[in-house]
Amino acid sequence: MPADAGFASYDTNEHPGYPNPEVDLSQYGVDPDPDGSKAAAVATGAAGVRAAFIYLDEQTALNMWDHYFSNQGIQYKVEAATMDPWMTATVQHYPPDEHGVVPTPPATTAATNREAVIAAAIAEADRTKKPAKRVFGTPWVLTAGDDGDYIHSLGRHQLSSTTAVIAQPGTAGNHKIELRQQLHIYDSYDYSRTSDPSSNPANDAARVGHEAMRIGLAKPYFVLGSGGVSAWSGVR
Repeated sequence: MPADAGFASYDTNEHPGYPNPEVDLSQYGVDPDPDGSKAAAVATGAAGVRAAFIYLDEQTALNMWDHYFSNQGIQYKVEAATMDPWMTATVQHYPPDEHGVVPTPPATTAATNREAVIAAAIAEADRTKKPAKRVFGTPWVLTAGDDGDYIHSLGRHQLSSTTAVIAQPGTAGNHKIELRQQLHIYDSYDYSRTSDPSSNPANDAARVGHEAMRIGLAKPYFVLGSGGVSAWSGVR
């Protein structure tokens, strides 16, 4: 790809398509509650989870919990100012999912993508003896981090990293590099049933959130977001 035009505003904004349908509503409103006893228990439990998020100062988790209980199923966007600090996570503590896939920390996917594109741009610049531009994005990667607000907002979710690099020809370790990178996420906000009897914000939210969905008091919704465009220049 010619590097003469520099970076385009859309270079890092591209990512794979979202799933269709975006949200699974097969468990929404399927359980009867003729005497309202389930709804009463859910209301009490939901208030407790809400209080926990307030106590922990997890504003995004609180906002998304309230959005769930608005029961409208409207799409929710995570803003870059919220996303960007979360995307620096280098560790996560989730076990494998039902398919045996272990989530990857967001910073790991970002670094892998970044290094691959730098290497490709350098190889092309050295081959052509001209400045070279390369833009590559990753597929969606199962992802999780370790910040409490991040975990209680998104849990395990999907992430794609897109990097654009312009490399100048040179010798090993002396290629001038300009780089732009952006991370993109999506998730379905809903809750699976948990068998863990311990009480903590994540387990309490899972128990209450799952029951609320089943009796039609909280509706799953689609979550998406894109981080800010990060820039770097240096020599590689």
